[in-house]
Amino acid sequence: MEETQQPGLISTSPPGPGQKSTALAVTVFLLAAFAIIVPSARVMLRPLDVYIPLVAVVMFLTDLMTATLLLAQFSIVRSRALLLLASGYLFTALLVATYGLVWPLVIHPTGLFDAGPQTAPWLYLIWHAGLPTSVILYGFLKSKEHKTQPVTRDSVGKFILASIMCAVLLVFGLSWLVIRFQHILPVLMTPTGQASEFSSFGTGAVFLVSVSAFVLQWRRRQRSVLDLWLSIVLLAWLLGSITLNILGGRFTVGWYATPRLRYHIGNPCLTDPSFRIADVTRAPCRIRFGAAART
Repeated sequence: MEETQQPGLISTSPPGPGQKSTALAVTVFLLAAFAIIVPSARVMLRPLDVYIPLVAVVMFLTDLMTATLLLAQFSIVRSRALLLLASGYLFTALLVATYGLVWPLVIHPTGLFDAGPQTAPWLYLIWHAGLPTSVILYGFLKSKEHKTQPVTRDSVGKFILASIMCAVLLVFGLSWLVIRFQHILPVLMTPTGQASEFSSFGTGAVFLVSVSAFVLQWRRRQRSVLDLWLSIVLLAWLLGSITLNILGGRFTVGWYATPRLRYHIGNPCLTDPSFRIADVTRAPCRIRFGAAART
């Protein structure tokens, strides 16, 4: 089997003391913030319709940055598990962008693309289930990598292009289904902005997926810098899922706070220098240097 372990990569390097300390600090902060938010999670605040589109921009950029970093790492390591994880982040980035566009009363009274009152709630559930599901699949493929050959160097570009196209088509297909069949889908949000009884099944499913992903990933947290930070991301995702299950509707304290927990605190691109975009720009240079050395 061709060796794919390379030093200095977040996907293969074990976490150092500084990274473990940062991860511990972020974990404590997440738990403390969650403990403060939960008692007042149902308290209603003034509606701010522009909040979701603004947050969606931040979420889109951070997830796109993470997906780009992981694709750059894949181009060196050539791990199928890493490619799937990158696709998961790209899927989440594209879906949250769509969610922001269909949010009502900002660009269009009912949202773009002929969206209805149930379009945004259904996209919200799909979006929140997407990343934990991709992490579960990432862990499964990672456990099988010792039995499979890595992607060949000549096929890296094709695999990246295929993964991008799959993410785009999947987001497009799911968005089309939710918009096209919105009138026959179960109601998740009432006209008054309160969660319906059926929505508890959807949020419960998201919670179960989040718990499963967190438990499985927590066992792998010491293997690499990436695995350590995925554990933190999933902790933020899990706490957000718990908050999602106790919310009574939109424009509450928990509704406003959950995106900040997940993306502003629980995103490694914003909290750990080893995840910064500089690593992305260095990766192509390593590839070109390695190719030149072989010629």
